[in-house]
Amino acid sequence: MNKAQLLDRFGAGGFIRPVPDEGEFKARWLTIPSSSDAFTAALHGGLIADRLSWVFLAAYQSAVRACFKDMPDQCWLSFAVSEDKRGNFPGTRLEDGKLHGSKSWIAGVNHVDHLLVTIGPSLDHGCLIVDCAGPEVELGARPDASFLADMSQGHATFHDYPINDESWVDAAGAIDFGLAEPFFVSTAACGYLLKEGQRLRLDDVVQSAQNLLDKMETLFQAGFASDLESFLPLYQSVKELGQTCSAGSAASNDQAATDWQQNGRLLGMYGKGLRARAEQ
Repeated sequence: MNKAQLLDRFGAGGFIRPVPDEGEFKARWLTIPSSSDAFTAALHGGLIADRLSWVFLAAYQSAVRACFKDMPDQCWLSFAVSEDKRGNFPGTRLEDGKLHGSKSWIAGVNHVDHLLVTIGPSLDHGCLIVDCAGPEVELGARPDASFLADMSQGHATFHDYPINDESWVDAAGAIDFGLAEPFFVSTAACGYLLKEGQRLRLDDVVQSAQNLLDKMETLFQAGFASDLESFLPLYQSVKELGQTCSAGSAASNDQAATDWQQNGRLLGMYGKGLRARAEQ
């Protein structure tokens, strides 16, 4: 299913079913054809979403797949880089061919299938793919998240997880993850903004989101990391459409108002980093 087909389905009244929890969102996300490219999958996920946490998760899956080659289909992945800076949980290390240590932030921790794990808090020593179903992997959710709280977030600890040659993945593209995440958040957000614009009867939002998707698709086809200067105004436009929907939802005092108030900054929180990257 391509962008035009997805927009036709949206126009025909599709994508209106509620998605009450993360498990249901994953089940719906898994219906996205595995042949979809990262852009189309992010848009499809954004159209499925009924809240901003699901927008992020849809975008995150596309970002990982855009940066890592030959990832398994029909599963959720999480890029595990962050480590506990306070030192309470030792970081990751290899010892006698086994992985030890912890990662401090895992997206979708309650439903993730595989982790892409750096050795230490950077890509300098490579990256491993780890099966979360293994008995050597301990996942734990953090119940106190204040941002995107509908998404499970937590940590991972590895106890003698065995490593072989097939465990290592090509992580050359991961250097662009800091751009991939906001790019695909913006893509998924456009899908969600179409729904919110329609729900709030904001025709200008619907039309603007469609126009942005055309430009985002063109940029994706050229290489999402190829033209940051072109992406920046698109990113700003997505942020502004989100602010319009947030204001409209608050004025209506509807069911999405709290989500926009608590999580609407998702659509603008990457701006500072993107601008700094553009100045380098």
